[in-house]
Amino acid sequence: MGTFLMVGALLALVLGFMGQQRRAALRSAARWILRILFAISAAITLFCLYGTFAWAGNGGGVLIFLAVIFGFVAFMLGNSLFASTDQEKHYKLDVDQKIQANLELTDRIEADHRAQLSKNLAERGRFWTSARRRENLDREIALSRVVLSRIDDMRRSVQRPEIYQGDEPGA
Repeated sequence: MGTFLMVGALLALVLGFMGQQRRAALRSAARWILRILFAISAAITLFCLYGTFAWAGNGGGVLIFLAVIFGFVAFMLGNSLFASTDQEKHYKLDVDQKIQANLELTDRIEADHRAQLSKNLAERGRFWTSARRRENLDREIALSRVVLSRIDDMRRSVQRPEIYQGDEPGA
């Protein structure tokens, strides 16, 4: 059963990755396979849970182990399916809308890093902060400063329309 669990999780990851690719046909096929496998795994999980209680007197309690395994696989498949479905919204936007969405995302990243930087600087300045925590904060502060120094480059790069070629609906 461990092999089934690993194969199911790997299949969910591969199909989830394929469901987010630029090619519309590949995305669609991967999502249909994910839907089918998710429905089958969820149905088997529910059947095993039902069997655990319905046949409890006849040793049906063992089915709970199968329900956990199939439930985990269904969880992985469902997450991959829903993540790839969310990605489809991006591909349906035209270039100007994608640029605007990415600029808004860049603004959110900048605001989050500025807030985290000020929080980390304040925590680092406290006298009761341990030396080990200060080292961790120094690394986080340095990372935030690097990200913030590159925000303008990121903003310029997402404004270039040629980046979005191949993302067009039907491409």
